[in-house]
Amino acid sequence: MNNDCNIVRDLMPLYIDGVASEESKQYIEAHIKQCAQCKTYLEGMRAALPAAPKKRGAEEEAAFDHAADMLKKKHRRRVWRNVLIGILIGVLVMVGGYVGWTELAVKYNAELPVDAYGVFLTQLANGKVIVSIDYQGSKRIMGTVIRDTEEADSEHPDGLRTLRIWMETTIIPQTMIAANRNGPTTVIDDIDQLDVICVGEHSDTILWRKGDSIAQASDAMEAYYAADDLRWDYFMEWNRAQNNGAIGEDAQEINDTLDSMSETVQHLRLAVPEWQ
Repeated sequence: MNNDCNIVRDLMPLYIDGVASEESKQYIEAHIKQCAQCKTYLEGMRAALPAAPKKRGAEEEAAFDHAADMLKKKHRRRVWRNVLIGILIGVLVMVGGYVGWTELAVKYNAELPVDAYGVFLTQLANGKVIVSIDYQGSKRIMGTVIRDTEEADSEHPDGLRTLRIWMETTIIPQTMIAANRNGPTTVIDDIDQLDVICVGEHSDTILWRKGDSIAQASDAMEAYYAADDLRWDYFMEWNRAQNNGAIGEDAQEINDTLDSMSETVQHLRLAVPEWQ
């Protein structure tokens, strides 16, 4: 191997990479035509190098671009799907929270124990029986439930007309600033048609049986209901006149009268000893 071989072999990497000058390229090609050893050396050097990546054709480029677009679309769909799922979950959580709060803290879904309040009866001179509630100073929000039903037992297979009275409240306790004010919850006009009055939805606590005596109402309670009946009668007359178009310039005077009667009724209510 002479000095020319050394020069050619030094230039071969540039020749293989395609960056040799045109003069060097011609020099190498002319030399390997005459030098079998350098030609073999060049071939071995080419074989030792990694194969150059094959250029994609137009169809391959198009297929690759199409696949890339499909992947982008799938990615966008996946992103939007995840966003929508997140929104849906958020809505469900909000709705579930609202429904849960309504069922637990708004609706009356829990019955109060019968010893947490008192129910008592008083009878007016006209025979009507007043059902009153003693809240025992409780501030808890609650409501009265009254159910008129037929209930049978071993002694009365045909059933007894039973009036059940109980208090319901929220599952999660909700309270007011001030305590509940004792007072009436309903008026029984046909006490003679009832057989028994019970306290509690399923309790055996009997408040009254047919034939039992009922405490007479105080004078203050009689006065309260007399005033309330007068107010109600006046309101009904006013309502009929309004529906018939008979109320004109006297409307304000009628409203003032109703307001005055309502104040009197409320004042009399506070004086009823049964509700203290």
